[in-house]
Amino acid sequence: MTTEWIVYVLLLAGLVACAAAAVDDVLRRAAMPTRWVWVAALLATTVFTAMSMRRTAPTFNPLVTAKMSVSALPTFSTRGGLLETIAHARAWVGGATARIVGAAHYGLSASVQVSLIVAWVTTSAGMLAILFLVHRGMDRERRRWPLALLFDVSVRITPSEGPAVVGITTPEIVVPRWLLARSAEEQRLVVMHEREHITARDHLLLLGGLFIAALLPWHPVVWWAVSRLRLAIELDCDARVLHRGVQVRSYGNLLIDIAGQCAGHRVGALALADQPSHLERRLLAMKNTKPRFTLVRTGSLAAIAMLAVAMACEARLPTSAEVEKMDVASWEKAVVQAKQLDEAGAKNVVYKVAGVVVSADKAHALSANHIARDNV
Repeated sequence: MTTEWIVYVLLLAGLVACAAAAVDDVLRRAAMPTRWVWVAALLATTVFTAMSMRRTAPTFNPLVTAKMSVSALPTFSTRGGLLETIAHARAWVGGATARIVGAAHYGLSASVQVSLIVAWVTTSAGMLAILFLVHRGMDRERRRWPLALLFDVSVRITPSEGPAVVGITTPEIVVPRWLLARSAEEQRLVVMHEREHITARDHLLLLGGLFIAALLPWHPVVWWAVSRLRLAIELDCDARVLHRGVQVRSYGNLLIDIAGQCAGHRVGALALADQPSHLERRLLAMKNTKPRFTLVRTGSLAAIAMLAVAMACEARLPTSAEVEKMDVASWEKAVVQAKQLDEAGAKNVVYKVAGVVVSADKAHALSANHIARDNV
């Protein structure tokens, strides 16, 4: 693992996250479930990360520099229509990615990169251990809580924790003792909500997201996607509950009331109450409003999603073996393939050897060893 690889994975996951956010918005406006969008985004990020570990991120030799004229930079043109615009966008992003990832090579020594690997492994192991211990502790704790029957559903009565779903292989609903003092209708809604989570196996989706986050603890996009997955799970569950004929006002008031009283079990547990930002989103989602320019926005978001996915899948990076054998000519070819330069721009590159401008023929005659030694 190198710093260039980390930056490459961050950028690639950013494209996947942009696509997921766009698809999420489109599906939400169509009143369709969105939790699977974030499941797919997390899985795609994991797969891309695993596949990229078999290759070297774009490590164009840091001692190789090219001075490009303005005409060498990719430009956006709409004269060729949508397909040409998309091609230019992909070229621009590919070039920007190559430059950013290449710049990441300069600052850190090999010892620092080894330290990063050790920190990654240690952090992941620690987070996986915490995740295991938390779930094991909750499983042991719930067995001490008494069972009760609420609306023909078996639940565990806790001193203050919940309402939530606890457990992996045999999930159970846990509700706080104070809920028994609430009205029968409120109790019914709480049980219905948590029962929907169990039926949809939402607890397994959330656990999978947390597992991926533990494997990639340094990845901010993964943590953001896990947060969006939790929100999507709750939004989908709210929609299923309301689809059963529950009044929006009474259900929304219940969410607000319980949010002010619930406590405990936030890690890996699906709870009716949620963090303030998510609760606001859930309440707004219940409003049956039609935003302006829905068709235009939906079409734009769909186009953004397709473009982001296309750019993520298009990424082509040289292997470590290719980098080691890379002379000036092959470097030019790799840069063009990575869309950092077009064919015309490659002809306008200025070559310098030890600070002295040389011809293209002389530069092309240098071997890979000369590139590093002579500061080309």
